[in-house]
Amino acid sequence: MQQVSVSDNLLRPLLISSQAPVSMLAVFIGVIGGISAFGIIGLIIGPVLLTVLVALLRFLADHLSDQA
Repeated sequence: MQQVSVSDNLLRPLLISSQAPVSMLAVFIGVIGGISAFGIIGLIIGPVLLTVLVALLRFLADHLSDQA
C-alpha cells in the first residue's frame, strides 16, 4: 500500500501539470499541501484549489492591466 501512495504522489503532479497551466512544482506542492490539510481526499482537492487560485490570479492580472 505504501508503494502505491508514493508512486501516486510522484505521478499525479506530472499528469496534472501536463494538462493544467500550472508548473509541476506548484502542483506537487498542492498535492502535498492538500494531503496535509484534507487527508487522502487532498490528493484531488489540493491541485484543484491551486489551479483555481492560479486562474483567478491570472484573471485579476488581466483585468487590472486592461483598466490601466
